[in-house]
Amino acid sequence: MATRPALQAPSPARIAAALLAAAAVLLPAVPVPAQEQTAPAVRLTLRRQTPWVTASHPRLEVEVRAVNEGAEPLGDLALGIALWGPVRSRSAYEASLREDPSGALPLLALTEPLEGELAPGLARDLSFRLDLSFLAGLATQSLIYPLRVEIRSGDLPVGVLRTPVIHLVRRPELPLDLAWWWELHEPVRYGPDGRFTSAALEDAVAPGGWLAGALDALRLLSSGRRTVPFDLVVSPVLLAQLQRMRAGYAVVEGGAVRHVDAGEGGAARAEAALEQLRRVVASGVPALTAYPFAAPLLPAMTGGGLARDLPAQLDRGRELVRTALGAEPDASVFRPPAGALDPAGLRLLACRGVRVLLAAPTSVERPPQPLGFAPPATARLEAFPCGPVVALLPDPAVQALLDPALLSADPVLGAQVVLGELAAIWLEQPGVPRAIVLGVPSGTPAGFARPFAHRISRAPFLRPRRAADLAALHPPDPEAPPARLLPSRTPGFTRAYAESLRRTRRLLEDYRSMLVGPDPLPDALATRLLIAEGGQFVGNELQGAAFVRAVRDRLRAELSSVRPVVVRTVTLSSRTGTIPIRVTKGTDRVLRVVVELASARIGLLQAVQEVELDRPERTLLFPVELRTTGRFPVRVLVRTPSGRVIADAILVVRSTAYNRVALVITLGAALLLLALSSRRFVPRRST
Repeated sequence: MATRPALQAPSPARIAAALLAAAAVLLPAVPVPAQEQTAPAVRLTLRRQTPWVTASHPRLEVEVRAVNEGAEPLGDLALGIALWGPVRSRSAYEASLREDPSGALPLLALTEPLEGELAPGLARDLSFRLDLSFLAGLATQSLIYPLRVEIRSGDLPVGVLRTPVIHLVRRPELPLDLAWWWELHEPVRYGPDGRFTSAALEDAVAPGGWLAGALDALRLLSSGRRTVPFDLVVSPVLLAQLQRMRAGYAVVEGGAVRHVDAGEGGAARAEAALEQLRRVVASGVPALTAYPFAAPLLPAMTGGGLARDLPAQLDRGRELVRTALGAEPDASVFRPPAGALDPAGLRLLACRGVRVLLAAPTSVERPPQPLGFAPPATARLEAFPCGPVVALLPDPAVQALLDPALLSADPVLGAQVVLGELAAIWLEQPGVPRAIVLGVPSGTPAGFARPFAHRISRAPFLRPRRAADLAALHPPDPEAPPARLLPSRTPGFTRAYAESLRRTRRLLEDYRSMLVGPDPLPDALATRLLIAEGGQFVGNELQGAAFVRAVRDRLRAELSSVRPVVVRTVTLSSRTGTIPIRVTKGTDRVLRVVVELASARIGLLQAVQEVELDRPERTLLFPVELRTTGRFPVRVLVRTPSGRVIADAILVVRSTAYNRVALVITLGAALLLLALSSRRFVPRRST
């Protein structure tokens, strides 16, 4: 690797030119809600910044917003600007975001007085321009320069913002290949009754919401003359909730129910969001990938004995995404919800055709790299007996910067900081073919999405690609051993919760066996059970149990609607006869059941009959053969065709008939007694 040239101080003429070009423009004050603070403090956020400068376009434009979050007005204000020397490593870059370089003087320092004062709770937008053409004379290679912007009151700093300035001396010949995906997911926000329990999804599709911002960014990437490839990971439950909202919905807020009609408010915005998403997918720019239906955590499923439900989760998820968006998701690329993965889940995915895994930074063991460089972006995972899977691994430092909670404080600055981190990775080895991976998570602030998409799509040192393409261009080292999947730290369902899911699913399958012809109810109930397996209910089983309980209660009501109606006593006066059993149902559905009689004292010539209940009641006749007289209990069982007993009853058969053997014995005994008694009337011979 070539050594970097020593840093040279800028000439006085160039610094003077930069000083003359710098100008601070004070924009009108913007009122913001007042916040209580014990000490004067100004919060600075980045509103706008030139993503990078070049020798041919050296002007840097910056706009910041200053908010007085203290309780006292601030006067004697000034705007301070300092540009420091270049950072030459990722660690130095990351340190420059927290503090000034130690023992160094800035290349450029400016102070611009500001008129007036900044009252508590008010904001001012401040913008300035810098001519950085002098940087071209300081170094012959592209570098990153830390910039500090501060607000001073009485010569004391009361607010500071640090941002990277990327300076490119020439157009990169070998950009950094970048695989990136956007995840669109929202946890289930409605209860078993179908009413929304939170306005979170309403807020997400509203202007300024995270989903509205993400769709705006995706539209930027997928339309116009310059499109940029990316992967789009869509959650089926997000689409299902948008479809539910589109048709009109109800929200429970503070005990009151608020109704929104189709075509109004959130319902109209949900319809618009679905349409925007369909257009993005129809452009053919993104590679479409579907979550499992309810975004279950794979280790929670396999560890809880629910692995048999994963194929249904995968199939239902892809089907919903296909029908909602009009495009077939790629089944060979998969993103585990929350990046959670374990060996059993990996094996199941590989055996279902997954070949590229959009993994988490910590999915596999990653050995440290020389000089602290970024680790390889791909790794090979063995999933015997179904072949290897290529894992795309986000860079840990980059992915940490994409935390939505972190970005919410200053979204535009977050976009610039991530771009600077990517530039620092590219500058590690700018002449070596390399790759980097990142994933934009759900819930990313709207103010971040478009600035970030704009920067990534146009950065000359980055070359965005789809995940499958990057896996082919930068395959794992075939000579290296397979990567070791690290143990999952994902919590799982409790044993009781998993068993409740399994029992209810078996009950559902028993009910499904009763139905004659197509019926939407079983699929609707199965969907609720799939929802109850969602990752959002791991550690929050009380809410998930409400879906399971609703399914179980509905099934029990359906099953209990079928009852046998029997008379208490059936009297038979002959050796053979029939027992009438009346079966009723309290539902309009056509059901198939099995009715069975059981008795140890009666010969049942046909003990089992299957019947279709196509009307409110049916009467079945069971032929029997009596062996003796007396009263005999008979148990009546109603089963599903799969064998589950759903109802039973007891009746008594009273027999007044003799059987043939008993009759012969009785007649023989009578004749014998008659013969013996008649001897007394026969005259005896006298001697």
